[in-house]
Amino acid sequence: GGDFIELFNASDTAVDLSGFGITDMDDAGIRYATSLRFGNGTSVAARSYFTVFLEADCPATVTPCVRGEFGISQTDGDTITLLDAQNNTVLQQSYASGAASSGSSWARVYDGAPTFEVQRRSPGAKNAP
Repeated sequence: GGDFIELFNASDTAVDLSGFGITDMDDAGIRYATSLRFGNGTSVAARSYFTVFLEADCPATVTPCVRGEFGISQTDGDTITLLDAQNNTVLQQSYASGAASSGSSWARVYDGAPTFEVQRRSPGAKNAP
């Protein structure tokens, strides 16, 4: 269980995440700049996934994975932002209130797709309707 965020690298080369961060919005819509920062040497391998479990430890079956100390609001909706090392927005995704029921995921239709839909949970693996 637990919320998670998954980064997918669709390219043929690793992507360096050193100093990048992931954050959400607080109740007033203010972005937290320090919710999670990736350490030096953190990367997403080519055509691979990097998973962040929120307020929960990473399952042993999901690697690479780190724990983030914030959650996605199911009742109010939320906005998740990937920040570069200078706090510039790289990617941002909003989630409507109740976007996915417990036990399911609000996920890209396929890995790297521009659109989202409710799918079964597949942390660290190919999205699966």
